[in-house]
Amino acid sequence: GWTVQTVRGAESDLTSSKFVHSGNFSHAILLWASGTPGQVKYVFDDPAGINTFGYTHLEFYINGGEASGQNIYIGNKKLSDLGVVPQSDTWTLVSIPLSEASLDKGGRLTSIPFGGAVKETFYLDDMKLLAEQVPTAVEEVSQATAVPLGYALSQNYPNPFNPQTMIRYDLAELGAVRLSVYNVLGQMVRTLVDGHRSVGSYSVVWNGRDGNGREVASGVYLYRLEVKGQYVQTRRMVLLR
Repeated sequence: GWTVQTVRGAESDLTSSKFVHSGNFSHAILLWASGTPGQVKYVFDDPAGINTFGYTHLEFYINGGEASGQNIYIGNKKLSDLGVVPQSDTWTLVSIPLSEASLDKGGRLTSIPFGGAVKETFYLDDMKLLAEQVPTAVEEVSQATAVPLGYALSQNYPNPFNPQTMIRYDLAELGAVRLSVYNVLGQMVRTLVDGHRSVGSYSVVWNGRDGNGREVASGVYLYRLEVKGQYVQTRRMVLLR
């Protein structure tokens, strides 16, 4: 029940195969046309929208493509304010509380707008609404306001978990960050963060799925934070289905 609309001459290609996270296509978006910032909207066909009761987050993957490092708005929120700076050739998981980006109006969701003065093409894939319980937007905002005194990788919460968990980490300096999940054999399961991040505290949701979107089995998993040349830490978590 969703369609895509372009505003102010933005360009949209729903069948791009240049960068694909899963399946055969991703959504290629260009927001700068004829020197004017543009906007691309996912619009629900019913003008009344979707009742967001029970839904907490919007989740999607973004690839910076040719627009690597540029700032993109979703709703009234910059992705950089959420700790996300899209990188070229890298798919980054984004999980946004609906209230955080003011996406729902009066408890209903009618559209999901992406905008800004972004002069090159970026890519979106695997967008979904999440209904699982996660920490509230207020808790996430309060974590992000404090300036960390050092690097840290916190224990995930909840733990054990089902179906998803929140991982929090602190950065004392700007750096290249990689946060990944492994099984007990040391095999990569999923990369949650891969790119540069500024000083601050960040929270990332893992929904118990691998890089191809498949649910992983119950068991012990390791999550590892690497800040290039500065910090490495690994912790254990337990998924119980």
